[in-house]
Amino acid sequence: MYFLLRYTSIDVGQIFKYGSVVFGGICLKETLDPIFFNLYTKVFPLQPVTKAVGEDGCEEDVEPWNSPKNVTTALISAAISGSYLLGSGAITFMASNLIGFGLAVRCISLLKPKSLWSAAALLSGLLLYDVFFVFGTDVMVSVATSIEAPAKFLFPRETVPGATGVQSYPFAILGLGDVVVPGIFVAMMAFVDKELVFEDDREVCQVRNGPYFSSSMVAYVAGLFTCFVVNAVSHSPQPALLYLVSIAKLVEESFEQLLRQLLCSDVSCF
Repeated sequence: MYFLLRYTSIDVGQIFKYGSVVFGGICLKETLDPIFFNLYTKVFPLQPVTKAVGEDGCEEDVEPWNSPKNVTTALISAAISGSYLLGSGAITFMASNLIGFGLAVRCISLLKPKSLWSAAALLSGLLLYDVFFVFGTDVMVSVATSIEAPAKFLFPRETVPGATGVQSYPFAILGLGDVVVPGIFVAMMAFVDKELVFEDDREVCQVRNGPYFSSSMVAYVAGLFTCFVVNAVSHSPQPALLYLVSIAKLVEESFEQLLRQLLCSDVSCF
């Protein structure tokens, strides 16, 4: 994409923009489905719901494509996508973040590494990639600031007076990869809790959060917060995975034992 932007006249930005809106709108609709299903069943408690067994052996709710809930979430997603394409200012960046949220959630739910080793290898490899292409070259920054598409999270920021180039960009950017890649690992920690911590509840489809998932979430929030602080102070691009991976290691080692004591008082922890 970087080479197409720099060395050709192809309007990559528009292609990527409309493609992201279409796929992002679909993902946002699917992300909203569970939320609206819970609301819908409370409003219409007698509405019959078809059950089906999913890949994990758990029952899933199945509805026809034209059910009120599906129509509602489809209209909301279409409205948000339309707001992004036709709106301006605050409406555009908020709609962009919502579409990006849908993309991130669906990617995390669909991408499931087969082992912790493969997830750790993916995280470590992308850490090196992130650091090199942010600090070593202008590739990552050029693509992120040149293409306006809902494939990133935007946060308004104050720019330095007289700034040019990247420093004049009015938003702090968080790439979807900085959400999806660590998110895959955090999601795996919930599975680890189910298999190793709550052994007696393995057949239960929904279990409460255990120490591995909770410590991973604490680590992710701490790493992301640190990245934003450094970005605000330095006014320069930062590779988010550098802080996410590093602080994740420190926080998990510091808090895991405490979280075990708090969350595993009544269960047998691994």
